[in-house]
Amino acid sequence: MREIISTLLFLLVLTFCSFAGAQTRCAPGAAPGSLQCQPDDVGQATPQTVIKYTGHWIKTWGALADGRNGVGAAVVGQDSKSNAEREALARCAGRGGIDCTLTIAYNDQCVAAANPVGGAVGKAVTAGSLKEAEDYGLRACSQANGGSSCEIVYSSCTERKYVKD
Repeated sequence: MREIISTLLFLLVLTFCSFAGAQTRCAPGAAPGSLQCQPDDVGQATPQTVIKYTGHWIKTWGALADGRNGVGAAVVGQDSKSNAEREALARCAGRGGIDCTLTIAYNDQCVAAANPVGGAVGKAVTAGSLKEAEDYGLRACSQANGGSSCEIVYSSCTERKYVKD
């Protein structure tokens, strides 16, 4: 008789343990086994969340313009090359630049403008990162000015914009 009771008690404990382990996907604050819990779906693949994008990324443009009197301007985040060029020239003239000309236009890159410490010829260059553009700008400026020391006077990167469809 004791053997039968021990066996039944063992089976009863085993049954309750299997139910407790079957419901562990519970809402925050809910105890396992409550009505707010769901089965674990053991052995089944969990469904993947599908993300649907409702837009797209666009590249933006930047430009630098300089006047012959040393006044310059820069723009970033423009939707087209022509807008960037036009805006840079307008800002240069608006700041008092005389006979402003376009120095450089770029998209999906970084730009750096370097001028020699004593004046003369500055250089504007583009590269994949801001650090690369600044390093390259300093080297190009120094080479164009016979090894003179140069300094970065402007640096920036264009950034892509997310546009909803």
